Amino acid sequence: ELPEGTDTRLFVAPAAEQGISFNPGSDWAADAEGAKHWLRLCFALASEQEIRDGVRALADIILAHPALARRQGIPEASA
Repeated sequence: ELPEGTDTRLFVAPAAEQGISFNPGSDWAADAEGAKHWLRLCFALASEQEIRDGVRALADIILAHPALARRQGIPEASA
């Protein structure tokens, strides 16, 4: 679960560019709008190290998003 108001669909493409796949919560819920700040991860075929590395990389992608950075008081990266 990410902070309320976060739309996990924003992270699908950036994560895919890093070889990370996940399902936005809105794809799996009866109330798509209410579940948009959730995501689903599959760990079925990954090793423990791959899971750790993938979750860390996904966290980096999410935390780098400008809207979340502002919410947490993290300055935006300069282009």
